[in-house]
Amino acid sequence: MIGVDTNVLVRYIVQDDPEQSRAATSLIEGTAERGDTIFVSPPVLCELTWVLARAYRQEKEDILRVLDTLVHLRAFAFERQDLVLRALEAYRGGATGFADQLIAQYAWAADCTALATFDEALAAADPRGLRPG
Repeated sequence: MIGVDTNVLVRYIVQDDPEQSRAATSLIEGTAERGDTIFVSPPVLCELTWVLARAYRQEKEDILRVLDTLVHLRAFAFERQDLVLRALEAYRGGATGFADQLIAQYAWAADCTALATFDEALAAADPRGLRPG
């Protein structure tokens, strides 16, 4: 298994830098062809959605397609894929970002009784949300 950084996934997905995109494609597809796995950590998923939305101005539907594809390909592995899938579904139907939903899912999995946040949309999305102060 190899770990992958956000910039490698971005180059693979967006294909906007010929040299780096070619290298990323070769790495990811070559790893998959060998039957090896590419580990995508939670911070990489969060950065990926942020970069696609902010730097590349991709719409939520496009980001959802990317995430859906990644989480359903056998070539990619995730820490707590169950939480990633729950966060993805919450993001699909909610007003908050994917990273916020992933943060909430990790909190609930850790048996937190509340999630302290200044993000009103995140607090409102789940009755366990708690606004500090």
